[in-house]
Amino acid sequence: MFKKRDAKAKKLKAKLQLIISIVLFIQIVIISTLSLFLFHQNISSNANTELSQDLEQTSSSLAYIKQTLFNRVFLLRYTIEEMQTQDLDPDTLHKRIRTHFNSVDTDRVVLLAESGEVLFRIDRQAEKMTPIEETLDLGQFDFLKSKYVFEDGPQQQLYLITGTKIYHPEGKRYYLLFINSLNKDFAYNLYKKTGINFALFVQDQPICSVVPDFTLPPDSGSTFNEIKIASTPYRIKTKLLSSAIPGGLRLTVLRSHLQDSLYLRWLTTIFIVSFFVTLIISLGYIVGMTNRILSPFYELNSWLAEYLKTGKSAELNITQAGEIEFLTQTFYSMVQKLIKEEQIIRKQLHEISFLNRYNTEIMENLKAGVLILNPDGSIDFLNQYLRSILQLPAQESILGSPYTQFFTSYFNPEGKWTDFPELQFGAKRSYLLSIKDSNNIETKLSLKLSYLDENDQQSRVLIVLEDITDTERIWNKILITEKVSSMGLLSAGMAHEINNPLGSIQSHINYLKAVEGDEEKKDSIMWLETETKRIEGIVKRVLTFSHDSDSNSSVSDIHSVINDVIEVSKYSIKGKEIHIDKQLRSTHPTARIPQNEAKQVFLNLFLNATQAIDTQGDISFSTENREGYLHVIIEDSGYGIDGEHLKDIFNPFFTTKSSTEANGLGLSIAYNILRKAGGDIHIQSTVQKGTTVEVTLPVVEKGEHVPYEHPDHR
Repeated sequence: MFKKRDAKAKKLKAKLQLIISIVLFIQIVIISTLSLFLFHQNISSNANTELSQDLEQTSSSLAYIKQTLFNRVFLLRYTIEEMQTQDLDPDTLHKRIRTHFNSVDTDRVVLLAESGEVLFRIDRQAEKMTPIEETLDLGQFDFLKSKYVFEDGPQQQLYLITGTKIYHPEGKRYYLLFINSLNKDFAYNLYKKTGINFALFVQDQPICSVVPDFTLPPDSGSTFNEIKIASTPYRIKTKLLSSAIPGGLRLTVLRSHLQDSLYLRWLTTIFIVSFFVTLIISLGYIVGMTNRILSPFYELNSWLAEYLKTGKSAELNITQAGEIEFLTQTFYSMVQKLIKEEQIIRKQLHEISFLNRYNTEIMENLKAGVLILNPDGSIDFLNQYLRSILQLPAQESILGSPYTQFFTSYFNPEGKWTDFPELQFGAKRSYLLSIKDSNNIETKLSLKLSYLDENDQQSRVLIVLEDITDTERIWNKILITEKVSSMGLLSAGMAHEINNPLGSIQSHINYLKAVEGDEEKKDSIMWLETETKRIEGIVKRVLTFSHDSDSNSSVSDIHSVINDVIEVSKYSIKGKEIHIDKQLRSTHPTARIPQNEAKQVFLNLFLNATQAIDTQGDISFSTENREGYLHVIIEDSGYGIDGEHLKDIFNPFFTTKSSTEANGLGLSIAYNILRKAGGDIHIQSTVQKGTTVEVTLPVVEKGEHVPYEHPDHR
């Protein structure tokens, strides 16, 4: 193993030397290339600047020639127009024009009559000039003008013609033309004055030049280009002089950059030699420095190998002083500290793993729904209890889906949750939800959320869903009990207050019955007595509702009560096709409740069931004993009760029927009677499907003697 370490150390040394060499090589190459590039750019920039100046200077020289001819023609025209008529003979004109011709640099001057006839011409080089004036359109010189004219033929020739029409006061008309042939002689003469190589091109063909003929590059616009003429490199720039000639007249200036190329080549050679010399020296320096730097690390590696082999840390001696010694001691301290921290971390990891398993087990077995959301709102954890109340298949994966999609699919909002299913994570508030199972049984849930890390609102979110169905049901029952109790107290007070004047009225009625002999008046007195007793009966029922009675004092056979209620209530189902089914399976139907109160409870429930059925339907009664209680279930197929009304049906005076059909006290009285008897009542209903009422009553144990109280002897 240690031989492998030594081999790796040698490889490290080789890699380090290679990396440093590569970096140094790249650095030298970059610096050399950049320097050469900058020198080349500087030379090119200077050459381009000088070439632009040459182009402007040559263009200015041509413009000066044109202006000189222009001025001379203008002066000569003025001279002729001022001459006397007798002086306008050819000889005199010839002398005057020659005088001006000798003082200007031009190749030919021609005087023509208005008809185009040549009166005379004066040439400097008659053998080289063609009679270009005979082919000109003289009308274009009606006014003083200077223009380039190209004669395309076997011998292509370019001319600069400056001319004008002379209007003598005596009516004579002449055309005066100064003609310059722009040929090689012209180019050579201009080169001697400016020292600039140039050429004139028409339709990309050379017309005159001081250098051998050459062809312009295709992209020779106003940019700089490089060409070779007889193996000599030139840099050129072109400018359009005139677009009046078909194909255009272009001026091109040239400057040889042979010397610049030689200079650049010499400079490149120096850089290459310097590069290799620098590289050789640097490589030697790299080898020496890496040996010096890595030797302490070799010693450090040997010490570490010995430590790992024996577990003992011997004293480490570094022959070199300075930073390497400090680095070694620091590394030794770090190793000792890392060993201790490794032991601590291993212990903490074990504890964290245990706590994670412990918390997961708690959340899985907690009797409340637990959700954990990632910072992006996706579901990260869903405990088994929540899966069970939502009836989620084990293979269905909810993890990773957005919580909003999950809430919309399985929950219904309760209360003021306007932005359902969005949760306000920033505010500490609770939400109410509800779900319905396959049997349409509703479960109410309370949602509370909190951050797993309270100091970081970008952390995961813990959501706890608590089943509050039973709590809400108990709370509703407490509210109903309080309302019924308050109603009982109020009714008792009113009943006592009504009984006093009723007693006085009954006494006066008895007196009138005794003293009145008129039969017609006796009938009225008897009617008064009947209505007074009716009021007295109502007051007694109210007092019965408000006063607690000892439900243990009498018992009832619930099967007999149900049969009696169905028998006496047959009138209420006349005109309707209602089928009544009785499944009275209870083996011990004796309940601890007075018989008249039991009849009042089941009569109210049976009448509610018949009124819920419009024309035809079913009503069923079933009984069974469970855990010391008698359970009576009444089911109907009527129109049902809206879910929002279920929580209010036991409130006094609450009814969904019209005021002529009910007063809203039936279920309230039934609830009060059952609670006093130690029983209870539950109602489930679905609109357009029907209602199920379950009544529970305590049963009388077999062998227990309870006195029977007849309703008429109360």
